[in-house]
Amino acid sequence: MNNRATIEPTSATNVAKAVLHTHQEHRRVRIVGQSNLEHLRPEADAGTLLLSTRALNTIDLVANDLIAHVGSGVDLHILDTCLQAAGLYWPVSRLEAPGTIGGIVGSGRATASSTADGPARRWVLGAQLVNGLGQTLTVGGATVKNSVGYGLTHALWGSHGQLGAVTRLTLRLRTRTEQDTVDPVITQPALLQAKAVLRCENLAPSDTNKLLDYVSMAKARVKAKDESRIVALYDHRKEAELAATKLQTSDIDARVEPLMKTQPDSPTFLALRASLDPHGLFA
Repeated sequence: MNNRATIEPTSATNVAKAVLHTHQEHRRVRIVGQSNLEHLRPEADAGTLLLSTRALNTIDLVANDLIAHVGSGVDLHILDTCLQAAGLYWPVSRLEAPGTIGGIVGSGRATASSTADGPARRWVLGAQLVNGLGQTLTVGGATVKNSVGYGLTHALWGSHGQLGAVTRLTLRLRTRTEQDTVDPVITQPALLQAKAVLRCENLAPSDTNKLLDYVSMAKARVKAKDESRIVALYDHRKEAELAATKLQTSDIDARVEPLMKTQPDSPTFLALRASLDPHGLFA
């Protein structure tokens, strides 16, 4: 992918222009952020344009409403620093190198920072995206009660950029506590060298010591701060699968992460993609 052209639009308007221009040239577009997990995606075809969201990095905090409007290219740590100063928190993270907010949502490899916060996707209320026709759409809203477009907002989780280029996200926030920090992460270099990723979720306190024994063969591992999740990296997929099997036998929610799909395969998602990207522009 090193020889492919990369652009970094600074606004939704420029993203829309780039999408239209690419369609006219009969090329495809792949949305990228910090590319921390790019090695887990199938390689894009030659001629595919890489559209980076890194320059979409604005943060508009509406503290009184517990809302933040953020560019999809905003880094999680930068957002957290901004929120910390206001005594607020966005309780979503992933244990792999965190990257951008858009990347966290698009990859689908994120969970709420604690089990008390519920599903991660409830903390994203809306989004602005450019579809495959170059149209800028706004879905969802700035309040929990606004359900218009909320289903599409949820569909963006794990969509891997197949529904369009997300340019902005509206995040739901909560008051920060002393325990709220960004989870430690496995670094990008370690991820690039790994052949398999084992994820364990919904861990009880009694699971921790047992789990660490099972993942002793991992080359690297990291726990969430509340110890409810752990990610472990392996040099060989068989080692990860063996550990997952043993953990599942002990009633622990463990799975080896597959390569990212080029697109989710549910009928609902495919119908939504056909509507938003009828020409298959997004790779």
